[in-house]
Amino acid sequence: MKVVIFWWVVGVSLALEDLIIERRPHHLDWDDLFMEYDRFFAPNHESQKINITLDFIVIKPGTLIFEMTQKWKDERLRFAGDSSFSVPKQYSTWMPDTYIRNGMNEIISKSSLRLKYDGTLQYRQKYQISNDLMSDALQIASFDNYGAEKIIYVLENSTSSQSEYPIQITSDIFARDLDGQQFHDLIIHLNNTIA
Repeated sequence: MKVVIFWWVVGVSLALEDLIIERRPHHLDWDDLFMEYDRFFAPNHESQKINITLDFIVIKPGTLIFEMTQKWKDERLRFAGDSSFSVPKQYSTWMPDTYIRNGMNEIISKSSLRLKYDGTLQYRQKYQISNDLMSDALQIASFDNYGAEKIIYVLENSTSSQSEYPIQITSDIFARDLDGQQFHDLIIHLNNTIA
């Protein structure tokens, strides 16, 4: 009888404590994270900022090969910890509808999407473009401002790991209006430094 009462008292006291669920380290419950997530709206619907990093691999007349990383913050996808994970293909986040507006024969050969604990998403793509970009600028734009009133691109960093055609990389913003919609394109100037 004393044993039964003891177990009953222990069980009642345990039931009154907070329930703590132990999660595996470096594990993310994707179903919980995306339970009420709406991928059709940008995190900041009025004006979504996208930071762009470019790494130029090959720059020569007629061919441009580079990696572009787009970075933005989506507070709806924050999680505890200090990790980052590749987003599984079966989960869809809001993503900017970025394209190279003046690119010809554009090929995207690789892409990846990573999510950091603070809700920062990094979408990385490898591009190959056929064009005479030694005299033109590269125009990075939103196709339709998908999920936002406007998408603003900002060049965060650019590098060139090739040396055959030395270049200087500069940028500016080109604002345009199409059918009442505002677009803020990022213009990348690739200036040949050979005099």
